[in-house]
Amino acid sequence: LGADFDNSVRGGFWAEDGSTFYFGAGIKVTQQLFALDIRSGEVTQVTNERAALSVNRDEDSGVILINYSDPWTSPTVFTVPSLERVTQRDRWVQLVDVNPVVEEMAFGRDVEVEWTSTDGKTAGGVLTYPVGYEEGTRYPLVVSIHGGPASADVLRFNTTAQVYAGAGYAVLRPNYRGSGSSDRRRHRRRGQDGSLWVERRRALVELDSHAYRSVQGHQLRGRHHELDQHVRSE
Repeated sequence: LGADFDNSVRGGFWAEDGSTFYFGAGIKVTQQLFALDIRSGEVTQVTNERAALSVNRDEDSGVILINYSDPWTSPTVFTVPSLERVTQRDRWVQLVDVNPVVEEMAFGRDVEVEWTSTDGKTAGGVLTYPVGYEEGTRYPLVVSIHGGPASADVLRFNTTAQVYAGAGYAVLRPNYRGSGSSDRRRHRRRGQDGSLWVERRRALVELDSHAYRSVQGHQLRGRHHELDQHVRSE
């Protein structure tokens, strides 16, 4: 089941008739809800939010709960009347607002970026712009490397990146090949989760050492890298 799905099928919950298994997984710099059809073995993506979300069903009440966070929304919980309404944002009902003070804060813009790695393959991550960013102005760059190789930086509320953004820094959070949201199973089969993880870390240190330490227009430039920024709309 799910043999063609390039990530892990785990956690989640069953449809009431047992025909479908719902679970969460990463895709690039987001986390989405997926559905595994038991009869066909095929996996389909259910949600398509520029965010990190997970969906669960309370075992006692049967209520559908959506745990949600995006670059400007601290983790919070929504509910919907039925699983079919998960894809309809206007049907989401917010249950808690644990950090309302963030509505009064200024944030740096978070975008997905991709670039060509040293071996010619595509790598990616999240770029946070400085608060009050002005095109054409040079800004210092922080390269923030997460633990790995299994985890991944995604478009969720990130206090560390925003603290730097508030201080005038751009923040690049790259994901390694084999990260939780990036072709994980395929690269594991090729034996690339270990040595290439180290290689990626060295390449990123090189990027940080030789970068102009500036964000100019829609490009981040380093000595051996050019990160073409691909901004996706909400």
